[in-house]
Amino acid sequence: MFRNTVVLNKMQSTALAVICTLSCAIGAHAAGPDKTLAMDCYNNAFYNSNGTFYNTNTHSTGNQFWHYAEEIELMEDAAAVNSKYSGAVTALCNGFLATYGTDWSGNTFNDDILWACIAFARSGNATFKSYALSNFNKVWARAYDTNVIPGLWWTTAKTSKNACVNGPGAIAAYLLGNTTAANTLWTGFLSNSRVCDLSKYRIADNISSSGAVGWAEFTYNQGTLVGAATLLGHRNEAKMAIQETQSALCTNGILNIEGTGTNDAAGFKGIFARWAGKYAVGDSTFNIWLDTNANQAWAERNSAGQVWANWFSRTSDGTIYSWECSSGAAMIVNAP
Repeated sequence: MFRNTVVLNKMQSTALAVICTLSCAIGAHAAGPDKTLAMDCYNNAFYNSNGTFYNTNTHSTGNQFWHYAEEIELMEDAAAVNSKYSGAVTALCNGFLATYGTDWSGNTFNDDILWACIAFARSGNATFKSYALSNFNKVWARAYDTNVIPGLWWTTAKTSKNACVNGPGAIAAYLLGNTTAANTLWTGFLSNSRVCDLSKYRIADNISSSGAVGWAEFTYNQGTLVGAATLLGHRNEAKMAIQETQSALCTNGILNIEGTGTNDAAGFKGIFARWAGKYAVGDSTFNIWLDTNANQAWAERNSAGQVWANWFSRTSDGTIYSWECSSGAAMIVNAP
């Protein structure tokens, strides 16, 4: 039903491999990464011309629902830098629809659906955006209530309300024109003192159906908090959330390792990089710090220009994963 745009043919992929390898040979500590080169190296390793990302450098297995959605967002970030990636955004959205259809409500994880809603809302395609709106409305109908705390339940089992669904929910609502829902999630959950330390805008991971708060802290939750705050005009709160990330989730100023391989946490830093980068458009306070992280990530690239989630050591030349490497690519593409 959906036809995928072929963006990289075999000859182009081979040429990119040569370019990426030659560039890396110039020196690991050059002035800094080139956004387009870094994205080309990422695509060369993982992008499939049929319109999907794959997990390994052998292109053997397709990515899962929300990882796929976030890799669409990475391509959208790249398209904002260089329009040559716009066709790949369309191809990836069509590939997603070919895999998961237009009704995503069969997925019991409400956050998964909302990540896809954000990706499709950002695509610039009215039809894709209409699918995002339809699926957002389904999530809202089944997941929002005021029990325990106002906000969205993480799954259809309704065992907890999590930052990873309420942050993306506010962002998706805003991008889809539903500012009422976005503000409802901001006041009900994202700036609620039960789950957010308002003295520094540290967001808790979750609150259970019994009211117990899980205070684990992750970059992606801080990132969507920054994103929602920025979009809704709460820039001081967004600034504080970035400062909290600098303070609590870094080692010597570099974002920590939260996961590796195909583990969900392996790509968390890319989500933070995306929304911190968008905040930085209107405030240069964090430019040097974000650039330092991008430069550090690029300095640890492998011989083909891929960067894994450990920005403190050289990326392996063996089997690596597109989800994990998306975090480094997003940091480089989104840094000022």
